[in-house]
Amino acid sequence: METLTIYLKTMARPQRKTNKKNIVILCEGTETEVRFFKDLRDHVNKHAPDRFSEIKIIPIPLDNTPVNPRNSRRKSRQLQPSSTSFRYYIKEESSLMTYNRYKAQPTRYVREVQLFMEEDGYVEGWAVFDKDTFTHHAEAFDLAASINGLHIAFSSYCFEEWILTHFERNPHPFTTSVCKNSDKKDKGCGTGLLDDCHGNICIGGRIRECKYIPDYAKNKESIFIKYTLPRLEQCYANAAWIRTLSTEQLYNRNPYTDVDRLVKRLLDEDKEYFWHELDYIFDFSQSKIIVNYDNGHLKIENNGRMSVVLNGCTLCNSNFQKQRELDVGYIEAESHKKIPLSLSDNEVLLRLSDGKNIHYVSLG
Repeated sequence: METLTIYLKTMARPQRKTNKKNIVILCEGTETEVRFFKDLRDHVNKHAPDRFSEIKIIPIPLDNTPVNPRNSRRKSRQLQPSSTSFRYYIKEESSLMTYNRYKAQPTRYVREVQLFMEEDGYVEGWAVFDKDTFTHHAEAFDLAASINGLHIAFSSYCFEEWILTHFERNPHPFTTSVCKNSDKKDKGCGTGLLDDCHGNICIGGRIRECKYIPDYAKNKESIFIKYTLPRLEQCYANAAWIRTLSTEQLYNRNPYTDVDRLVKRLLDEDKEYFWHELDYIFDFSQSKIIVNYDNGHLKIENNGRMSVVLNGCTLCNSNFQKQRELDVGYIEAESHKKIPLSLSDNEVLLRLSDGKNIHYVSLG
């Protein structure tokens, strides 16, 4: 028995402990997601160099050199495993049995993040992947939930769903990121082609058709700097809205994205964003309130047992730009305020803040 114990310890993977505030982000794709998070990483390193000791992005864009992890004990590897190895992007399993257990997409992405955390001492890890046509989502999410510090940033149908939240709230269930020609290349929907889907099938086509990013392509650079950074509140609020469309398991939803959670983590933003409809009760500042608008009156009910102060109460347009401040003030527990209010065409959202969380209520 003693000999067996020694043998098992010898076979176990080496564990490396660290107190570093480091993070590893592994993306399913080698183009859009990687370029986006590389831009975001560069921004964080420039403006907040002490926030993380390291932000590692895996893999790298296809037009760059192979990854050679600075702290990894493994040699530099190509992105595709050979027929005789048990390798993912970089990390390799110790046995065929273990590899067969985790190799299905998207579980393999979560597993490789786990290996980076166990073998290279990363204290936090994120797997970034999409719905696509994968079938093992439940296994991937279960594995992530079992590992402290490991998270998933998920989009359905594809990562472009996150990009679309920069510009609009669209409930349409797209079925591909970009329509492709016979050579399996983006055929450029949204640019007036003969067989253009005009953004009805692919999200890339929608982004181009509406001129949000007229020259959008999966290898486009600087999306974070040019489009995300100036629209952070819009991205966050629209992502919160998209998560209200369904109560199914999130990997069964379309549309869906929670990439904003990883973006906020890297930017060190701790505000939570919420989206509500009229006549919906929601938690606010240790109480519960309901917003109603009817016959030229805004009614805010406090149905909780704690009084609330609504100093941060603002009317906004559909792009979350502030139009007018409202003087609501103090509402006692189990009471309400009714405010005479005539809305302009641009006043379609009510923004409420308790100092930490941001709530948007649709007024129409």
